[in-house]
Amino acid sequence: MKLVKVMASAIQKFHNEIPLVVAAKQGSVDLAAFLLTHNAGLPKPVLAAPPQLPPPVLGAMPRPGSSASLRPPSGGNIKRISSENLAARSDRAEALLAACAADQYRVAQVILAAGVTRSSIDTAKDKRGRASLHLAAAAGQEKIVDMLLESGASPNTWSRLGRQALHDACAAGHADVALALVKSGASLEKRVGDWGAEGKFEKQARKAGHFGQTPKEIAVECGNEELCDRLRNCDSCTMSLSRLF
Repeated sequence: MKLVKVMASAIQKFHNEIPLVVAAKQGSVDLAAFLLTHNAGLPKPVLAAPPQLPPPVLGAMPRPGSSASLRPPSGGNIKRISSENLAARSDRAEALLAACAADQYRVAQVILAAGVTRSSIDTAKDKRGRASLHLAAAAGQEKIVDMLLESGASPNTWSRLGRQALHDACAAGHADVALALVKSGASLEKRVGDWGAEGKFEKQARKAGHFGQTPKEIAVECGNEELCDRLRNCDSCTMSLSRLF
């Protein structure tokens, strides 16, 4: 384990990046698996010392309901995850984003299989505010999209371009990915630009195209009849689609 940490430290010093992110960008499946297997760079949970109890007094038994009877038993350490450990685990989300951005989806599979904290999947974003789900959906990576959704990624996360993953999937014509997103709760009624806190990026959103359009309108404008038909015939979203088609 010491050798693994030395290697990880050398990689980080040379590239000035998290070792797992380096493996993701380079598409090194073996290196990513090796780092994840050995939890390289992940500090162990901090173990708190067991509570100190006074020595028992022979012949004296605590009365039921007294404070003495409510004391926790001695023995066994209480595991506390340090802030450093949580930050290290969120590094997997950054590596996952890097893998998706570099089209290294085999590495992304390895990282997802190893486990990524649910809270970090949607918060790890690129400069355009796109999460891993946006990138995978735009690339038509159905398996990665399914794994992301199973890991807790929200299909309703907005990018700075005012898009959700479904907008990107429809713009790229990926019908299977679009259906997977809809079945996971993606809205068919949200329009590009229908977001709040990121509203200052409206100029970028308009420049990117499809501003003000719903996923269905994007599919129609792109001439993707297959996608429109697939969405229309989706049993799980009939009620939502009845107002659109």
